[in-house]
Amino acid sequence: LVLLAVIVSVTGIGGPLPRLLAGVPLVLVVPGHALVALAWRGDPLGLAERALLDLGLSLSLAALSGLALNWTPWGMGGVQPPLLLGLFSLAAIAVVARRERGGSWAATADAWRRSLPPHRIHVRLAGAAAALLVAAVAFSAWSAAEDHGPGFTQVWLVPRTAGRLDLGLRNDQPRADTYRLRLTAGGGTVREWSAVRLQPGQRWFATAALPAGTAAGAELAVYRAEQPRRVYRSLRLAPEGGAG
Repeated sequence: LVLLAVIVSVTGIGGPLPRLLAGVPLVLVVPGHALVALAWRGDPLGLAERALLDLGLSLSLAALSGLALNWTPWGMGGVQPPLLLGLFSLAAIAVVARRERGGSWAATADAWRRSLPPHRIHVRLAGAAAALLVAAVAFSAWSAAEDHGPGFTQVWLVPRTAGRLDLGLRNDQPRADTYRLRLTAGGGTVREWSAVRLQPGQRWFATAALPAGTAAGAELAVYRAEQPRRVYRSLRLAPEGGAG
């Protein structure tokens, strides 16, 4: 069943609904269930206890698999997460099946486990769960702080009153930048702002008055300090008040 779920989740056979029905257990149930079966051999767990362990360990393994995939050239999008979790589950199931059939290594591991006091086993399981939880939280915090794109610069130019304009700039890039702004109207320069430096997330505002009788509208050109001759952003305000 796990192998079938992996195939459906990876190939998308049958459409989005079967893929969803196959992928959700691979993320929320199967990895934790297989890990508990691999680590726990002895007194049976209660239904509620087993369900909580399955869900908690599955979520922790999903977070850790995302961290591992993020360090690979393939990334953590697409079919990679369910494929990795499915392969892990299949490996755990194979080990459990081999152990149930017996063998020298299985007997040695079982003898070592039985030699530990019962409370030691619970402590080890709790420690493993705590370690997975800490790793999952750390990965979530790290991922949230990571740069997820190159960012952009937002510019606006809007009429305020007759003959006056509001203009502004916002730096949504991951680093500080320096800009030069040039406002023109009627073929001539109305005003120029040089060396406007903004930190990431910082905004800059200004107002400007257009010359009387300007009929050709206004245009705002933005340049970056690293490319001073290349227009980075350009906005045009038509005489009727529409922005272009």
